[in-house]
Amino acid sequence: MILTAEQIKRAWELNPDSLAHNMGLTLGDFGYGVTDEWVKAELTRLMAGEPAKGGPSMFLAHWIKEGID
Repeated sequence: MILTAEQIKRAWELNPDSLAHNMGLTLGDFGYGVTDEWVKAELTRLMAGEPAKGGPSMFLAHWIKEGID
């Protein structure tokens, strides 16, 4: 596992801009063209317990819950 769910949540607390940027890069590897601002807004929603809205949001929700491997 590259990052556990706990490490992701801790990174969010410490530096949400950096986490959003890096997760956006990872989503880009899957073909999603998202901005750092979109990722940060989506992470904010998901961290508050709101449901994923499909597409790249599903990846983010999964990573928050299960980590990234």
